[in-house]
Amino acid sequence: MRYVYSNDDLSRRVKFILVSWVGPSVKVMRKARVSVHLAEVKQIIKSFAVEIQASEKSELKEEEVVKLIKRAGGANYDRQASNY
Repeated sequence: MRYVYSNDDLSRRVKFILVSWVGPSVKVMRKARVSVHLAEVKQIIKSFAVEIQASEKSELKEEEVVKLIKRAGGANYDRQASNY
C-alpha cells in the first residue's frame, strides 16, 4: 500500500481505486460480460474515487495512477509546485 496525498499536505482523505482487469487474450463475448458484472459490483462498492479499466500492465503504471488519484482529490491550491 502506498499513501498518496491529494494536492496539499493537509488533505489526508483515503481514496480507493476500482480496477477492472480483462486480460488481452480474453474473447470478445467474455469481455462484454464484464460490463454487466462490473455494474453489479458498483452497486455494492460505491466508495471509490478512480475507476480504471485495464487489459495491459502498462495501463497500471504507478505514476499514472498517482496522477488520477491526485486529480480525484479536488482543488489544487499549489498548482505552481504540482506536476499534475
